[in-house]
Amino acid sequence: MDGITLVLIGVASILIYFLLKYRTYSATAPPGPKGYPFIGNTFQIDTKKLHISLSAFAKEYGEIYSVNVFGRNAVVLNSPELVREALLREPNASNFAARLQSYFGKEFMFNNADLVLSSNTEVWAKRRKFSHKLLKAYGEGLKIIEKKLHEALNNTICDVRKFSGAAFDPEDVITSFLVGIITSLSVVEYDEVLNEVLKPRFSFMVRTLPFLKYIPGKYKEIYERCRRAQLRFLELVKKEKDNMEGGGMIHDLYAELPKGWLTEEEIFAILTNMISAGLLTSKGTIWSMIQILISRPEVQKKLQEEVDTVVGHDRLPSLSDKSSMPYTEAVLYETLRYISHIPLAVPHSNSRDSKLKGYDIKKGSMILINVWNIHHDEEFYNKPFDFCPERFLGHDGQIEPADSPVRQSFLAFGIGKRACIGEVFAKNRIFLFLASMMQHFTFESEDGNIPEIMDPTNMVQSAVRMPQRYKCKAIERRK
Repeated sequence: MDGITLVLIGVASILIYFLLKYRTYSATAPPGPKGYPFIGNTFQIDTKKLHISLSAFAKEYGEIYSVNVFGRNAVVLNSPELVREALLREPNASNFAARLQSYFGKEFMFNNADLVLSSNTEVWAKRRKFSHKLLKAYGEGLKIIEKKLHEALNNTICDVRKFSGAAFDPEDVITSFLVGIITSLSVVEYDEVLNEVLKPRFSFMVRTLPFLKYIPGKYKEIYERCRRAQLRFLELVKKEKDNMEGGGMIHDLYAELPKGWLTEEEIFAILTNMISAGLLTSKGTIWSMIQILISRPEVQKKLQEEVDTVVGHDRLPSLSDKSSMPYTEAVLYETLRYISHIPLAVPHSNSRDSKLKGYDIKKGSMILINVWNIHHDEEFYNKPFDFCPERFLGHDGQIEPADSPVRQSFLAFGIGKRACIGEVFAKNRIFLFLASMMQHFTFESEDGNIPEIMDPTNMVQSAVRMPQRYKCKAIERRK
């Protein structure tokens, strides 16, 4: 028997082994669409609207199924009850809090030295706990946040007023408000290019074919833009650190450096998460919210009546007004549900072999939380493609309690050990922006007509979904 024959027999034996292993596993794995060898379900999925393709499979296979996404096996969860079983109840909660190694985390987050993409190690837990404290969303820190937000809101009101009722693109105004005290264009540029690099298609291509970042073309251009923007962002952080006078998030992070548990690379990665992730998500929400309100003048009128009654005209809305403004809060919740700006959340993984609903889930699987499907399934939300803030209000006119079905199905910020640590800050920031804009302005379309409500299936698809570009008018309510 010659050498070539031995090699062929060896290769055939390996293939047979893996095929038998796959067949044994697939018999106990969650059901799913039949794919093709090696390429899986690649040609059955619209990669530009992955969440919609996966929601179509959910109608056929139910609340849990498996699919091959971008060359990797994934388990997709499609019901709030199953998501809670996986992410809230032990031992599942700890097991499914893991992350897969990602191209972006390795390449741009200093080998996963951040909060979002790092797996759930003890070091990660310490970073997360300290970062949560830094957001100062409770106690005395809340007053500091509100003061800064009011300063930014006064500037934003002046910016909008300058248009004197003329049509304008609201994106720049929203971005200026959100960037806050860090006004450098480096942050905005980094934010925009991050949204490109984090697209599943980009990550899959450069992970599978890493040489693409060296070959002239789209992938090399995006990679180099992100690298340049990152370097400018790091320079900005160092500059801000040197200019700080003993206060602020950057100063607090650097104060931990001499203690030895935190590195400068981890500081850069954490700040990228906290600044850029917060900017992307809040920007997409507010930008979409204004477009929705233009098509729903009756919702604007209710918001204005509430802010006029509770706040009046002599001061800006404050966070202490929130409990007295349930309709404003309901509009915030409904916007987040309607657009589902991160439709598949950040992919989870499992740190060991697991069972869910009686199915075997192999260690290291990709676990996708289909937020879009849950937010747009009639089983969980009546008429899900209608924009209806009232669905979040109880019979008493107050926001439904956290244990109500409508709130239990609301997953915009995730749940469990990986829930967004900036949830409170993000909701407070958006609440104050919405209430303050309604206090001062009525938003209309560029031509003054009432347009059809934005279609949430037709948004710009990136890591964080954004609305299609539009212009609007802001008519001042009182001179």
